[in-house]
Amino acid sequence: LKGSAVANPIPDALAVPRELLVNQTGVYVVENEQLRLKEVEVLRLTPKNAIVRGIPDGTVLLKQILPGTYDGLYVEIKAAK
Repeated sequence: LKGSAVANPIPDALAVPRELLVNQTGVYVVENEQLRLKEVEVLRLTPKNAIVRGIPDGTVLLKQILPGTYDGLYVEIKAAK
C-alpha cells in the first residue's frame, strides 16, 4: 500500500506530545524557575502529537507532566544527558 499527501507548512507552529496538553488548551512552560500554564492554540491533533501555536522559540517545556504538577511550582532545570 502506497500513498502520498500534499501538506503546507504551518507558520509559528510546534509539535508537542499530546500528553503534555493540559485541558486541551495549554502546556506547562518554565519561566524564572517556576512552571507556568501557558495557553496555546491547538491547530491539529494526531494520535501522538498536538500541533500548537503560541509557544515562542527558546521556551522551555516539561518533558513529562508528573502528578501534583501545578502553575507556580518551583522547578530546577537539569541538563539533558
